This record gives sequence, structure tokens and C-alpha cells, in this order.
Amino acid sequence: MEVWMDGKPLAAEPRGANLGEMLDNLLGCKDLADRTLVELKVNGQPYELNQQGPAGSLPREAIDHLELETMDARQVALHFLDNAGGYIQAMTGSLPQVAELFRVADDREANQQYNSLLETLHLFLQLVDGACETLQLDSAQGLGGLPSLAQSQNRISGLISEMLQSQEQEDWILLADILEHDLKDELQAWAELMPRLRQQAH
Repeated sequence: MEVWMDGKPLAAEPRGANLGEMLDNLLGCKDLADRTLVELKVNGQPYELNQQGPAGSLPREAIDHLELETMDARQVALHFLDNAGGYIQAMTGSLPQVAELFRVADDREANQQYNSLLETLHLFLQLVDGACETLQLDSAQGLGGLPSLAQSQNRISGLISEMLQSQEQEDWILLADILEHDLKDELQAWAELMPRLRQQAH
């Protein structure tokens, strides 16, 4: 079996009876404690969980070539900031459909998509916090005429509270309006903010 990590061949094969155990063995060493696996290829093909199943279900005998690409915490943070615009665009693109479902009183489907959107939004905000902590960015610092990160975080937190209150009161029309107008505007403001954050990271 050939095993490559970050573009270099490994002299020793990892221990383990399946892909999951081999990954644990490879990534569990102290030298990689601060690194994150960002790409995995098995036999030259990208490994996708939803198509190939859990790593533990792929036996060692089925693997001839294994490639791993890792990043340290700083690289991961920079990669996130570089790609944040795409994540924001995906969230923004889902807003009209969710709002329309609330307006036509399809509460069940609307709430499912809305909850998924909220989870994505919360994850995004957590990743922003993590990136700023890793890169030691000052959240209170002005960003070239734009509000600071701290001010933007306060605004979107208040907006999320309004959305949750509307949901609790089952005021679906108000919630639809907040999603389609207020949240859309706020996410567009964040799309302008992220490149400025990236510029702070040297």
C-alpha cells in the first residue's frame, strides 16, 4: 500500500484493519495534533462518506493507495475566510424559498428548512469566531469604513432573537419578512465584511 501525506510518501504503512483505524493511527500521532484532515483520496478517488459509507466499513485489503491532505489551524482559518463568501451565498440563496413556504402556510416544511438554515448560520458564526481566535484578529477593530466584527455579531444576534421570537409566536408572515429582507441584508453585509477580515490576517 502506498500512503502519501501532504504530498510526501510515508515510509511505514499505518496500522489498522480498515480505513477508520488507519486514519486514527495516522492522525493520532502528536506531530499532527494541531492539524486537520481536509482531503482524503482512496485509490486515487476522493473519499465521500455519503457514497462510500463510514471509514470503518472499508477494509484495508481494498486500499492500494491512500492520500491525505492536512492543514494546521492557521491554514484552516485562512481557508475558511477565503471561502466564506460562498457559504454566505448559499445561505442567502435559500432564504426566498423558506420565506415563501411560511407565507403559503406550509409550516412543517418551512420549519424544517428554517431549522436547517439556523444550524448552518450558527455553525458559520462559530467558524468565524474560531478563525478570529486562531488568527488573533481584533473583533473590535474597524474594518475600512464597515462596522467592526463585534458590532456585526451583535446585530445578527439580535436578528436571530427576533426570528426565534416570531417562530415561538407562530407569526409566520413576520418571520418570512425577516428572512427575506432583514436577514438577507445582514448576510450581504457579512459578505462585504469577510474580505476585510481576511486582509487583517497576515
